[in-house]
Amino acid sequence: EGLDILGHNVYLAQDAQEAFDVLGQVFDTLDVIIMDISMPGMNGILASEKILAIWSGIIIIYSVHCTEDYIDQFKKVGIRYFLAKPAKLAQLNRAIKRAIQNKEEIKQDQIDQKFEGLSICDLS
Repeated sequence: EGLDILGHNVYLAQDAQEAFDVLGQVFDTLDVIIMDISMPGMNGILASEKILAIWSGIIIIYSVHCTEDYIDQFKKVGIRYFLAKPAKLAQLNRAIKRAIQNKEEIKQDQIDQKFEGLSICDLS
């Protein structure tokens, strides 16, 4: 909430199926998806993997799940950005801007960097 005030177009989904439906409607105009891991039905990691199989955008995981095991799972499915909950609106906004700015610079072979803490984390 509040991202729309900062100039972002925001589309909300309560679960993976809604996320797939929204993505189908705004596929060509979407830059970033912010995904939680804990959702009803399919978890955010599996949903992200399915989305990234058909969409070349950026997913930022926004979650309390920040163990090394989770970070490894994010990297394995192609997620390169993580922001730990809770985060302030300004932090979330910076994460979005950073992800969009770096979109062209992301390289698959750079994903193996280690998670550096509970702040905005670029996993590329």
